[in-house]
Amino acid sequence: MLLKSGKSKELVDFLIKQAHTNNTQILTNHEVLSVSKAGEIFTIHTSNGEFQTKKLVLATGGKSYPQAGATDIGRQIASAFGHTISPIHPGLCGLETKENLSSLTGNSCSATINLYHNNKLIHQEKGPLLFTHRGVSGPTIFNTTVALGNYLNQKKSNNEYSQFTLGITIDKNTTIKKIADFFHLSTVSENILHIHDIRPRTEAKVTV
Repeated sequence: MLLKSGKSKELVDFLIKQAHTNNTQILTNHEVLSVSKAGEIFTIHTSNGEFQTKKLVLATGGKSYPQAGATDIGRQIASAFGHTISPIHPGLCGLETKENLSSLTGNSCSATINLYHNNKLIHQEKGPLLFTHRGVSGPTIFNTTVALGNYLNQKKSNNEYSQFTLGITIDKNTTIKKIADFFHLSTVSENILHIHDIRPRTEAKVTV
Protein backbone atom coordinates (compact mmCIF):
# COMPACT_ATOMS: atom_id res chain seq x y z
CA MET A 1 0.00 0.00 0.00
CA LEU A 2 1.35 3.40 -0.96
CA LEU A 3 2.58 5.41 2.04
CA LYS A 4 1.85 2.49 4.36
CA SER A 5 4.92 3.52 6.31
CA GLY A 6 3.49 6.99 6.81
CA LYS A 7 6.65 8.52 5.34
CA SER A 8 6.56 10.84 2.33
CA LYS A 9 9.96 9.49 1.25
CA GLU A 10 8.20 6.24 0.32
CA LEU A 11 6.20 8.11 -2.31
CA VAL A 12 9.30 9.89 -3.63
CA ASP A 13 11.19 6.59 -3.89
CA PHE A 14 8.26 5.00 -5.73
CA LEU A 15 8.05 7.83 -8.28
CA ILE A 16 11.81 7.78 -8.88
CA LYS A 17 11.73 4.00 -9.34
CA GLN A 18 8.91 4.28 -11.88
CA ALA A 19 10.79 7.03 -13.70
CA HIS A 20 13.87 4.83 -14.03
CA THR A 21 11.70 1.89 -15.15
CA ASN A 22 10.28 4.06 -17.94
CA ASN A 23 13.71 5.44 -18.88
CA THR A 24 12.65 8.93 -17.81
CA GLN A 25 15.47 11.43 -17.55
CA ILE A 26 15.34 13.61 -14.42
CA LEU A 27 17.19 16.92 -14.60
CA THR A 28 17.87 18.99 -11.50
CA ASN A 29 19.21 22.55 -11.26
CA HIS A 30 17.22 23.52 -14.37
CA GLU A 31 14.92 26.38 -13.42
CA VAL A 32 12.18 26.77 -16.03
CA LEU A 33 12.14 30.40 -17.18
CA SER A 34 9.57 30.29 -19.98
CA VAL A 35 8.05 28.14 -22.72
CA SER A 36 7.56 29.06 -26.37
CA LYS A 37 5.96 27.22 -29.27
CA ALA A 38 6.70 27.15 -33.00
CA GLY A 39 4.37 25.00 -35.06
CA GLU A 40 3.92 21.75 -33.12
CA ILE A 41 7.14 22.08 -31.13
CA PHE A 42 7.40 23.45 -27.60
CA THR A 43 10.72 24.92 -26.50
CA ILE A 44 11.37 24.93 -22.77
CA HIS A 45 13.80 27.67 -21.79
CA THR A 46 15.67 26.89 -18.57
CA SER A 47 18.54 28.35 -16.59
CA ASN A 48 20.74 25.59 -18.00
CA GLY A 49 19.75 25.22 -21.62
CA GLU A 50 16.75 24.67 -23.89
CA PHE A 51 14.73 21.54 -24.56
CA GLN A 52 12.22 20.78 -27.29
CA THR A 53 9.23 18.46 -27.25
CA LYS A 54 5.95 17.81 -29.03
CA LYS A 55 4.08 17.20 -25.78
CA LEU A 56 4.21 19.31 -22.64
CA VAL A 57 2.66 18.64 -19.25
CA LEU A 58 2.54 21.44 -16.68
CA ALA A 59 2.99 19.99 -13.19
CA THR A 60 4.81 22.78 -11.40
CA GLY A 61 2.75 23.05 -8.26
CA GLY A 62 1.70 26.42 -6.90
CA LYS A 63 3.33 29.49 -5.39
CA SER A 64 2.17 28.70 -1.87
CA TYR A 65 5.44 27.27 -0.54
CA PRO A 66 8.33 29.51 -1.69
CA GLN A 67 10.58 28.08 1.02
CA ALA A 68 10.66 24.88 -1.03
CA GLY A 69 11.32 26.73 -4.27
CA ALA A 70 7.71 26.95 -5.45
CA THR A 71 6.85 29.79 -7.84
CA ASP A 72 3.94 30.72 -10.07
CA ILE A 73 5.83 29.85 -13.28
CA GLY A 74 3.20 27.24 -14.13
CA ARG A 75 0.44 29.86 -14.02
CA GLN A 76 2.55 32.23 -16.11
CA ILE A 77 3.09 29.59 -18.80
CA ALA A 78 -0.57 28.52 -18.83
CA SER A 79 -1.68 32.14 -19.08
CA ALA A 80 0.75 32.82 -21.93
CA PHE A 81 -0.85 30.01 -23.91
CA GLY A 82 -4.36 31.38 -23.40
CA HIS A 83 -5.62 29.07 -20.68
CA THR A 84 -8.22 30.42 -18.28
CA ILE A 85 -6.62 31.19 -14.93
CA SER A 86 -8.77 31.27 -11.81
CA PRO A 87 -7.85 33.62 -8.97
CA ILE A 88 -5.90 31.89 -6.23
CA HIS A 89 -6.52 32.10 -2.51
CA PRO A 90 -4.40 30.86 0.40
CA GLY A 91 -5.50 27.58 1.95
CA LEU A 92 -4.45 25.32 4.82
CA CYS A 93 -3.52 28.36 6.90
CA GLY A 94 -4.81 30.25 9.91
CA LEU A 95 -7.38 33.03 10.08
CA GLU A 96 -7.05 36.42 11.70
CA THR A 97 -10.12 37.55 13.63
CA LYS A 98 -11.33 40.99 14.60
CA GLU A 99 -11.82 39.67 18.12
CA ASN A 100 -8.74 39.66 20.36
CA LEU A 101 -8.05 36.02 21.26
CA SER A 102 -4.44 36.56 22.36
CA SER A 103 -5.18 35.54 25.95
CA LEU A 104 -5.98 32.04 24.63
CA THR A 105 -2.81 31.73 22.53
CA GLY A 106 -1.51 28.16 22.50
CA ASN A 107 -4.69 26.64 23.93
CA SER A 108 -6.73 24.19 21.89
CA CYS A 109 -10.04 22.37 22.06
CA SER A 110 -12.45 20.29 20.01
CA ALA A 111 -15.03 22.40 18.22
CA THR A 112 -17.60 22.61 15.48
CA ILE A 113 -16.76 25.40 13.04
CA ASN A 114 -19.47 26.95 10.87
CA LEU A 115 -18.41 29.29 8.07
CA TYR A 116 -21.04 31.90 7.22
CA HIS A 117 -21.27 34.33 4.32
CA ASN A 118 -23.66 37.15 5.16
CA ASN A 119 -25.19 34.86 7.81
CA LYS A 120 -25.67 31.98 5.33
CA LEU A 121 -24.00 28.68 6.30
CA ILE A 122 -21.62 27.58 3.54
CA HIS A 123 -19.29 25.11 5.27
CA GLN A 124 -18.93 23.10 8.47
CA GLU A 125 -15.94 21.39 10.07
CA LYS A 126 -15.54 19.40 13.28
CA GLY A 127 -12.26 18.72 15.04
CA PRO A 128 -9.27 20.38 16.75
CA LEU A 129 -9.19 24.17 17.02
CA LEU A 130 -6.07 26.12 18.05
CA PHE A 131 -6.09 29.70 19.31
CA THR A 132 -3.27 32.02 18.22
CA HIS A 133 -2.15 35.55 19.03
CA ARG A 134 -4.01 36.80 15.94
CA GLY A 135 -6.95 34.46 15.67
CA VAL A 136 -7.54 30.77 15.09
CA SER A 137 -5.71 27.89 13.45
CA GLY A 138 -5.55 24.09 13.47
CA PRO A 139 -6.96 21.35 11.19
CA THR A 140 -10.54 22.64 11.23
CA ILE A 141 -9.44 26.13 10.24
CA PHE A 142 -7.04 24.83 7.59
CA ASN A 143 -9.91 23.00 5.89
CA THR A 144 -12.18 26.01 6.35
CA THR A 145 -9.75 28.30 4.49
CA VAL A 146 -9.77 25.87 1.55
CA ALA A 147 -13.59 25.95 1.55
CA LEU A 148 -13.49 29.75 1.75
CA GLY A 149 -11.17 30.00 -1.27
CA ASN A 150 -13.33 27.61 -3.29
CA TYR A 151 -16.43 29.61 -2.39
CA LEU A 152 -14.81 32.89 -3.48
CA ASN A 153 -13.89 31.30 -6.82
CA GLN A 154 -17.40 29.93 -7.36
CA LYS A 155 -18.94 33.31 -6.64
CA LYS A 156 -16.20 35.12 -8.59
CA SER A 157 -15.88 37.36 -5.57
CA ASN A 158 -12.90 39.36 -4.36
CA ASN A 159 -11.31 38.93 -0.97
CA GLU A 160 -14.02 40.68 1.06
CA TYR A 161 -13.35 38.67 4.19
CA SER A 162 -15.39 41.10 6.28
CA GLN A 163 -18.52 39.45 4.86
CA PHE A 164 -17.55 36.11 6.43
CA THR A 165 -17.93 34.98 10.02
CA LEU A 166 -17.07 31.86 11.98
CA GLY A 167 -19.56 30.23 14.29
CA ILE A 168 -17.68 28.26 16.96
CA THR A 169 -19.46 25.68 19.10
CA ILE A 170 -17.41 24.21 21.96
CA ASP A 171 -18.54 21.55 24.42
CA LYS A 172 -18.10 23.14 27.84
CA ASN A 173 -17.83 19.70 29.43
CA THR A 174 -14.74 18.70 27.44
CA THR A 175 -12.74 21.94 27.28
CA ILE A 176 -10.56 23.70 29.81
CA LYS A 177 -12.04 26.30 32.14
CA LYS A 178 -10.02 29.14 30.59
CA ILE A 179 -11.69 28.64 27.21
CA ALA A 180 -15.11 27.96 28.74
CA ASP A 181 -14.97 31.20 30.72
CA PHE A 182 -13.67 33.28 27.81
CA PHE A 183 -16.56 32.25 25.56
CA HIS A 184 -19.17 32.12 28.36
CA LEU A 185 -20.01 28.55 27.38
CA SER A 186 -22.41 28.19 30.32
CA THR A 187 -24.82 30.57 28.59
CA VAL A 188 -23.74 30.78 24.93
CA SER A 189 -24.00 27.81 22.55
CA GLU A 190 -22.35 29.33 19.46
CA ASN A 191 -19.82 32.15 19.51
CA ILE A 192 -19.40 34.30 16.40
CA LEU A 193 -15.95 35.44 15.29
CA HIS A 194 -15.53 37.99 12.53
CA ILE A 195 -12.82 37.24 9.96
CA HIS A 196 -10.34 40.05 9.49
CA ASP A 197 -7.99 38.35 7.07
CA ILE A 198 -6.29 35.12 6.07
CA ARG A 199 -2.79 34.60 7.41
CA PRO A 200 0.00 35.63 4.99
CA ARG A 201 0.30 33.58 1.80
CA THR A 202 3.81 32.54 2.83
CA GLU A 203 2.24 30.50 5.63
CA ALA A 204 -0.25 28.74 3.36
CA LYS A 205 0.40 25.12 2.47
CA VAL A 206 -1.75 25.23 -0.68
CA THR A 207 -3.49 27.73 -2.92
CA VAL A 208 -7.01 27.12 -4.19
